[in-house]
Amino acid sequence: MEGILSQEEIDALLGGGDSAGTEPEPKESNFEKKIHLTQDEKDVIGEVGNISLGSSSTALSTLLGKNVSITTPKVEVWNLEELKSKLAGEEKVVIQIEYKSGFSGLNMLIMESKNALIIGDLMMGNDGSNPPDKLEDLYLSAVVESMNQMMGSSATSLAGMFKKEIDINPPSVSVSNIDEINSKTDFFNKNNEFVIVIFDMKIEGLIDTNIYQILSAEFAREMVSEMHKMSGEEEEPQQPQPQMQQQTIQQNPQMQQPQINQNMGMQMPPNMGWQQPQMQNMGMPQQPQMMGGYQNFQQPVNVQPVQFASFGNSIQQEMPSNIDLIMDVPLQVTVELGRTKMQIKEILDLGPGSIVELDKLAGEPLNILVNGKLIAKGEVVVIDESFGVRVIDIVSKMERLNKVQ
Repeated sequence: MEGILSQEEIDALLGGGDSAGTEPEPKESNFEKKIHLTQDEKDVIGEVGNISLGSSSTALSTLLGKNVSITTPKVEVWNLEELKSKLAGEEKVVIQIEYKSGFSGLNMLIMESKNALIIGDLMMGNDGSNPPDKLEDLYLSAVVESMNQMMGSSATSLAGMFKKEIDINPPSVSVSNIDEINSKTDFFNKNNEFVIVIFDMKIEGLIDTNIYQILSAEFAREMVSEMHKMSGEEEEPQQPQPQMQQQTIQQNPQMQQPQINQNMGMQMPPNMGWQQPQMQNMGMPQQPQMMGGYQNFQQPVNVQPVQFASFGNSIQQEMPSNIDLIMDVPLQVTVELGRTKMQIKEILDLGPGSIVELDKLAGEPLNILVNGKLIAKGEVVVIDESFGVRVIDIVSKMERLNKVQ
């Protein structure tokens, strides 16, 4: 009986076991130290995601021929254990997006495999109501193509938002559960906490689910920093320049006054009005500096003609940043031979051989319309047995842009 342990010895051993079992606790406490995002940071991240994936939904809608909406982003912070727990279960389709320029790092989109199957079925020309049970190679290729289009559209919208070039590598798409994803990528090994943007995705009559965008904390904060930086840059240039101009005038009052009087005597303001459009064509980035300089220089003597140049200038300043985003948008071009009005009785009496007289005279230029709006006049030509039209008169580029909006 000497080998039998007393109750005190058993309790002591159990106590030692408990103390040994407390070793993992520091690891768990690390997970509890979550990234703290302010409400402003969450709003910025959500808005960036809303705009980028909103653009993606438009591209996906065009591909599928169905109404697609990706909205209502909710921003949360999860640790690795929460990520595994909340995304456990069925296989997921994981889209990894790696940035080549504009931003550094990568992020992920995760959706349910069954929803990817429906997207693949629609891409194959079916109605999506009876997709296959598994993502075979053919269907997976269709899903990959849809993701390529979505992420390309997303990168384009981000470039417009941040006003810089943003380029991504072709997205990689894989199908696996969350544990396999964890073992296959360094993304989860390098980060213990993640910023999760949860979107509500709906595809007309077929899908109503959540998709998850997973960002590293560094990537999320980089986006927030870029947005704040842009907001600061928009406000800063307006204040320093007037101060610099005032200092220049104060330091050299004797030099400035003769120049003003001489310019007024030689009637320089009209010449300045003629020269300004030439400078607009030579280089848009120089316009804000030139206009700022003229306005601050001329305001003390109330030289008003400069204001006329600033009106056209302010319109064209927006063109380079905006036009790049819509260059690939297709427009309907129509050449109109003529029009006329007829009574219902006359329409009903039409038949083979009937002649309809139009309101155009022989040899009169034809109307060229873009999206139903007149932008040019032209004449008919024949090109390799096909009809064409030669433009003989056209409105300015600015008017064209306004007409197609």
